[in-house]
Amino acid sequence: AMAERSERTTLLHGQPQTFWDRVTRPLGLHIRWLPLIVLGLAAITIATTVFINRYLHHPVGGIPYPYLSEAAKASPEYFVFSIGLSVTSILMACVLWENRIRHREFAETYADRFADEATRERFQHMSVAAAVFGLLACPCLIVLAVFDVSWFPTAHNIAAYAFFTFFIVFMALNTSIARLRADTYDLYGRTQVAYRTKVIVLILAAVFFVIYLPIGLGVVYGVKSCNWDYNNATLTYSYRNCPTLHVIRAVFQHLTVLSFLAFLATLHVDFSDDAGEEDIFTSSKHDANSGSWV
Repeated sequence: AMAERSERTTLLHGQPQTFWDRVTRPLGLHIRWLPLIVLGLAAITIATTVFINRYLHHPVGGIPYPYLSEAAKASPEYFVFSIGLSVTSILMACVLWENRIRHREFAETYADRFADEATRERFQHMSVAAAVFGLLACPCLIVLAVFDVSWFPTAHNIAAYAFFTFFIVFMALNTSIARLRADTYDLYGRTQVAYRTKVIVLILAAVFFVIYLPIGLGVVYGVKSCNWDYNNATLTYSYRNCPTLHVIRAVFQHLTVLSFLAFLATLHVDFSDDAGEEDIFTSSKHDANSGSWV
């Protein structure tokens, strides 16, 4: 175990592994905290948006618990929502790109530890696919945040459905990747913990997502009395025809988003596992003369 730890430390110390290491090291930070920063920023943005909306009693279609889209369509909560989620999307893209880089380096560094070459190639292909779907979700999040449901309902809804779909595919792929990582190299046991956590969050997210969209939307369109009304004059929706159903959908929409954020936060464990038991900033020394990390 000590030999493996020495191998791991030697690998990580030296020249910074990735672009983000080069950016964050001089600041005394580690990229592993970025998933938690994204989680915190998104959670604060959503909570603040809903709080302002309810405090100011802005209309949300006649239901007590609003859809996020309805809660964010009036000022000033619109600006909190659009700016907060746009910044979240940019930071999320950074996390996903860093995740892909670390997957690539993992596959190259521990090529001999995979069961066979086919498994390693499958790991790489799934990593690329996960990065693509995750990064596709990022601009969708910006579009749904900026194009509010009152003035741009079509663009907003398409972006929202695309975001949910792309991100849940990313979650499924990343969970499979975590299983392969755990089977290949798991020095401190944290990768197994991350994998099991991802499985639990993925299952919950899938249940929340199915109830919110396929089932919930199917019932809304299938039962005429539950259809929402849209007032072109006031640019507002009304959910008074079937308020209970819409409240249930709104709750599961919020739960779906929270589960997505929780899954993203599990990358903190992935990045921490890459750093070993010690923070690479505190255990590395910078040679001011050579400009390299030793």
